[in-house]
Amino acid sequence: MNHSKTFKIFTILMLFIFLLPVSILKAQTSSSKNDSIKIEILNHVTIKNCNLPIWDSLILIDDSASFNTFVKSAECRDFDRPKVDFSKYSIIALYTFADCAASFNVEAVKYEQQKMIHFIIKNFYGGCAGMSTFANFITIDKIPADYRISKDVIRVN
Repeated sequence: MNHSKTFKIFTILMLFIFLLPVSILKAQTSSSKNDSIKIEILNHVTIKNCNLPIWDSLILIDDSASFNTFVKSAECRDFDRPKVDFSKYSIIALYTFADCAASFNVEAVKYEQQKMIHFIIKNFYGGCAGMSTFANFITIDKIPADYRISKDVIRVN
């Protein structure tokens, strides 16, 4: 067998070995992307100085009594509680510790195949030297009982 033919066979095998996994990965990634649906945030309320020591926790609240108990135990004051029909909507609570002038932006994505709602919370620092606790209450369409929730908190300077 001559070297030219051997080189061609070797090149074809190498391309096959390296390109096949890449094409499989692209197919998996595109199916994951196609599975995602951006969810509308119906209401987002941020309250400063809520005193619940479970920082960066994401909590699903699905009824009025739980919401009232939760807000009372967190000692959240001076805010208008959102009026929520819990048969149609869910509230997600995120408590975090940030600089006293921080602001927040929240996005939600639903992954139907994984039965998951993922929240992306951007924490924009405001340049304040002091620190405060914050509660973010996010209202979205009712989360199905068989779904789980997850989050990423991104700190932006």
